[in-house]
Amino acid sequence: MILVLLFTQFQALVGIRPASAATTPVVASLKVLDQPGLTATLTGRETDAGIDWTLSYTKTATGTPRALKVKATVPDQAAPLTPSTAPGFAPVAATADAGWWIEAEFGDTSGGELKYRTAKTARSLQVTVQVNTQAEAGEQVDTLPAALAGPHTLTLPTPAPEPAPTESKAPAPTTAPKPAQQAKAALALNPGETKRWSNTGDTTDEFKTVKYDVDPATGAQTLTIGLLFRGADTHKAEITLPREWQLQTISGASGVSGETDANGVTRVSFEDWWAAPKLTFSTTKPADGTAPVIGEIESDRQTVALDLLLESGVSRITKPEMAAPVKGYDLLLTQDARAELKTEVVKLNGEAWPATANIQLAEKGATPRASYSSEAIMKSSTSTFYVEGSSSRAVIFPNVATASDSRLIIDYDWVGYIKDAAGNAIPIGAYVEVDQFKYRDADWRNGGSPNPKMGFDVSNNFYSGMTLANIRSFDWDVTFYVVDNGVKRAVDFVQPDDDEAAVSDRPLLTFTSLNPGEFVKSHADAYAHYKPGSVAKLGFGPDNTPVLSNPAQFNGIKDSTNPEISDVYTAVAFGYWPNITGLPSVAGLGADKWHDWLGSSTFGRGAVSFNLTGTSFKYTRGTYAEAGTTWLANASGANRFDIPTSVVTNKSVTANPNAGGGDKTVVDRAKASDQDPMTFTPNELDGENINDFYDGAKPLYYYINQELYSLTSQVIMRPNQIEISDLLPAGIDLKNGKNSVTLFNARKALNGGQDIISVPAGQITLREEAGRTRVIVKLLPQQIDELRFEGGFMSLRLDVKLTERPSDWPNRLTMNNRATVKMWDVDNEVGYDRQTNNVSTWIQETTVPGVDVAFTKTDAFGVDLTGAQFTLTAGQSSVNSVADGSQIQFKGVTPGEYTLAETHAPNGYVLPEAGIKVTVTADSKIVWPADYATPGEVANTLKPFSIRLRKTGDGKDLGGAKLRLEGLDHDFAATGVTSADDGITRFDGKTLRPGRYRLTELEAPNGFKLMAGPLTFTINNRGELVDLDYSATGLKADQITVTTRLMANDTMNQLNIVLDNNKDDFGLPSTGGSGYWWQLAIAMTLMLTALGYWFYRYGKEVA
Repeated sequence: MILVLLFTQFQALVGIRPASAATTPVVASLKVLDQPGLTATLTGRETDAGIDWTLSYTKTATGTPRALKVKATVPDQAAPLTPSTAPGFAPVAATADAGWWIEAEFGDTSGGELKYRTAKTARSLQVTVQVNTQAEAGEQVDTLPAALAGPHTLTLPTPAPEPAPTESKAPAPTTAPKPAQQAKAALALNPGETKRWSNTGDTTDEFKTVKYDVDPATGAQTLTIGLLFRGADTHKAEITLPREWQLQTISGASGVSGETDANGVTRVSFEDWWAAPKLTFSTTKPADGTAPVIGEIESDRQTVALDLLLESGVSRITKPEMAAPVKGYDLLLTQDARAELKTEVVKLNGEAWPATANIQLAEKGATPRASYSSEAIMKSSTSTFYVEGSSSRAVIFPNVATASDSRLIIDYDWVGYIKDAAGNAIPIGAYVEVDQFKYRDADWRNGGSPNPKMGFDVSNNFYSGMTLANIRSFDWDVTFYVVDNGVKRAVDFVQPDDDEAAVSDRPLLTFTSLNPGEFVKSHADAYAHYKPGSVAKLGFGPDNTPVLSNPAQFNGIKDSTNPEISDVYTAVAFGYWPNITGLPSVAGLGADKWHDWLGSSTFGRGAVSFNLTGTSFKYTRGTYAEAGTTWLANASGANRFDIPTSVVTNKSVTANPNAGGGDKTVVDRAKASDQDPMTFTPNELDGENINDFYDGAKPLYYYINQELYSLTSQVIMRPNQIEISDLLPAGIDLKNGKNSVTLFNARKALNGGQDIISVPAGQITLREEAGRTRVIVKLLPQQIDELRFEGGFMSLRLDVKLTERPSDWPNRLTMNNRATVKMWDVDNEVGYDRQTNNVSTWIQETTVPGVDVAFTKTDAFGVDLTGAQFTLTAGQSSVNSVADGSQIQFKGVTPGEYTLAETHAPNGYVLPEAGIKVTVTADSKIVWPADYATPGEVANTLKPFSIRLRKTGDGKDLGGAKLRLEGLDHDFAATGVTSADDGITRFDGKTLRPGRYRLTELEAPNGFKLMAGPLTFTINNRGELVDLDYSATGLKADQITVTTRLMANDTMNQLNIVLDNNKDDFGLPSTGGSGYWWQLAIAMTLMLTALGYWFYRYGKEVA
C-alpha cells in the first residue's frame, strides 16, 4: 500500500494533537492569493478563547509601489471585522470602502500579518483582498480582477471528540470531518519521496521538508522532518504524531533539543540565531493499509496539518461529474495559472501499487531550475522550459514493466478559463489520465548501457506541459472542469454555429514545437488546423525514425512502410531555437522552416490545433527523435494567424502626454463599460472645441490604441508586420514631423511603468494627400518582438497641432479623424484590418454662439432605437451627433440651414441614402420640411431576413430533406431541399419580413423520421424571435434551434434554423408514407380470418 502525506497549504484539512481535552484542536489554512510579487495565506486555529484567524502576506519586488487592502467578514453578518492586530495598516476613510484596511505606505516589498478573532460558533471567515497602485493624480486604483480578489472563504470543521486515554490502550486517532468546499488540493508523499511542507515563497522553504521511507523488507516506516530557526530569539516548534512514532535522532544542527511527551507531542527548542535541524521519527508498525494517521507541525507561527493516510487502493482523486456539464465556448490556458497538483499512480486495473514497486515521486519548488540532463536533476529541480515561478512534480518508474502497467492521474485545480455564452471568463481545472507508456532508449544511460528507468515530469502550470525521459509515447486523456459548490463538473465545449468563424474564436487545444519525430494523435480524429507543407499527417515506425540531434541526417518525413502508430501529426522541418549560431531571419527561413519559440511569427508552422467538442479528449503523444529529455507543451491559442473578432482597435484625442500603453485590466474594464465609443486612453477632447490649441499653444495628442492578443490563449504567433495609417484632418498636422511619433508598449501587470519602443525614421512615412498629411508607421520584427502580446494594448501617440486660426471660421470647422491598423503574417497575408472609432474636434469664431438641438431615433413603428450616428453639414462645415440612448444630440451648432444625414444605422436597419434639409434656430429648435411626416423623429426600416436552414442527425449534416415555410398572417410560401454537401437550404434565396410563420417538413432525409407536426414562430417588428412553438412530440426542445441576427453591414438580417432529425429505427418509409402500419393491418386481417374459420369448424364438430 502507498502511504500518502497530505498537507493543507491551500485547504482546510484537520490536524489533531492528542491531549486530555474532550475535543481536538482544529487548524486549517487557505492560500488566498498567489500572484507574482504577492502571496497571502489565511489560517484559522481554534483555541479555548475562540477562533484565531491570521492573514499572512509577503510582497516581493516588481518595480511598482503597491499597497495591500483587506476586508474580513463572517458570512451572513453585515458588519466587517476589525483586526485585533494590524501592524502597518490603517482603516480606509472612504464611506464606500467601509471595512477595508490598507497598508499605510505604498511600497515594493513588505510582509506581515493581520489577526482577527471570532467566537467558536463563527467557524467561517470571508476575506477579500485588493492590490492598490497610485495613479498620476494620486488616486488609488484597484488592480486585481474580481476572480482573484474574492471573497475567499475558509471554514473550520467542527472537531470530533476523541476517546479518553487509559493505561492499557492508547487513544485511537480520529479525523474530524473535512469541509466539502475547502478541500482544494492534497500533496501526496510516496516511499522514498521528499516534499516541502512550507510553500510561502520564502527562501527558507527549502529547509522545511518531510521525507517518508518504508523498509521494503519489513514495512517499517521512517519520517524525517526538516525545520528552520533563524533570528536572535528563543525558537520553539511542536511536532505531533501518534504515539507509535518515536523520535530517533536530531541531526543537521547543534544545540537543538527535543522531547516527546506521553501524548506524542515532540517539543523542539533552540536558543541561538540559526539552525536547520532534521528530526527522524520511526515506527515498526508496517504500512499495512489499516487506519489513517493524523499529525501536525507548528513552527515559527506556521501551522501545517499532516494526514498520513494508508491507501486502500481506491483513487483519492475524483473524476469530474459528466452529468449536467458546464458549456464552454472558448478555452483560455494561461501562463499565470499555478495549480495545486494532485498526482497518483495506480495500476491499469485501478489497484494501488505496493511500496515495493519503488515508484518514486519528487516534488520540486520554483527553484532551483535546470535542464533535465540526469535523473537526479529531474528529481531535484524544475525545468527551465517551464514558465518562471512554476513548480513541478516528477514520477520515476523503476522499469518498463511497471510503467506499462501504470496509470498516472493528475489533477490541476487551475489551468486558465473558459468563456460562457455571454463571454464571461470562468476559472477551470483539468483532470488528466496518462497511461500506455512505451519505452525508448535515449536518456540516463549507465556508461553506455540502457537505463530501464522512465521519467515523466509535469509543471503545475498546465500550459508549460511535461517532460519525458526514456518514454517513446503515452496516451494523454484530459477533461476540463469547473468547481460548482464543491463539485467538479466537466466542461462541454461547443463550436461556433458560424462555419466561417475565426480559428482563434473556437475552443482549441494546440500542440506546439512538433519538431520532426515529436508527434500528437487525436483518438477522436478531431478536426485539425495545420499548415500543409510544414506539418504532415503520417505513420511512424522503425524504418523512418528521424534524428533530432543531427538535422543534417534528416531528409524529410515520409509515411512508414511498417508503422507502429498511424495518423499522427509532426512537423516536416526542424524549428530553430533562439540564440543559436547562424539563426536565420524570418526572411531567410524558407516556406516550411520555423523559429521554435512562442510568439515567433513562424511558430504556427510547427504546431497543430484540434477543435474541442464534447467533454473528454484523448491523444497519443510522444517522440521518435533521438535526443535527450523531451519537453511537450500545451496551449489553446490558434496556430493560424487568424485574429479573434474580440480584439479591438480604438482612438482618442487628449491633452494627456502619458496615457500610452496599458495592461489587460485596462482592456477588460473598457470592454465591460458602456462608454461610446470604447477607448483605452483619455478621450476628453472628442466632440469638443479646441480653439485654445491653435499653433501648439497647448499640447494635443492623438492616441491610436491596439489591443495585443494573448499568445498563450488566443494566437500563438506574432504578426510579421504591422502598419498603422492615419490621414490627419484638414486643420491638424504633426507638431514636429517624424519626431512627433511615439510607440508605447503594453504595460506589465499591476500597472507597470511606460515602455517606449524606438521606431526608426525610415519606417515612418509622411505623405500629402489633397492638402492633408497621411502618417504611415510600419512595425517590423525588431519592434514587434518587443511588444507584449499578453492581452494589454500598445499605443501610437501623434503629437499634433491646430494649424487653422479659429477667428477665420465664423462657421464651425469640424475635424473628423479615424485611423487604420493592419497586420500581416509571415506569408504576407492580412490577418487583421480594422478601423478605429471616429474622433472629432472643432473650431469656430467665438463671437457666434452655438446651440444644442436633439431629436429621437425610432423604427418604422415609433419604437425608440439606439446606435445611430448623424451629421449636420453646411458647406465645408459639419457637426457630429452625440447619442444618449435614442436621443440624438448636436452640441454647439451655429444656427442656420443644414443637411441632416444618417451615417450609421442601428444594427439590422436600413441606412437611408438621402439626407433631410433642416434649419437650426437660435432658440435650439430644429425646423423640419413641411412635408416631413414625423417632425422630431427619424425612423429606420428593418432589413429583410435571409433564410438559412440546416438539417442534422446522428452527428452529421443531412441532405434530401424537403421543407415548406409559409406565412400565417401574410402571403408568403417557399419550399427548400437541403443540400447533400452541408445539409443547408436557403429556400431559393427568398427573404422574410416580420410576421408569423409555419415550417413543415414534407420529406425527411433517407433513414430518418419525418418531423411530426409543424413548427411555428414569429419575428416581431424589432426583428426579435418570439412565440416559438412546437407542440408535436417528434422532436425535443434541444433538437430545434431558431435564431435571428440583426446585421450591421450586410444588406439583410439573418434567420437561422437548425433541426436535428431522429433516425428511423425500422428502416421503413420515411417521407410521409404509412410506414409499417399497412403490414400490421394485413397481418391482423389474416389472423382474424383464421380465428373465425377455427370457430366455424369447432362449432360444426361440436354439433
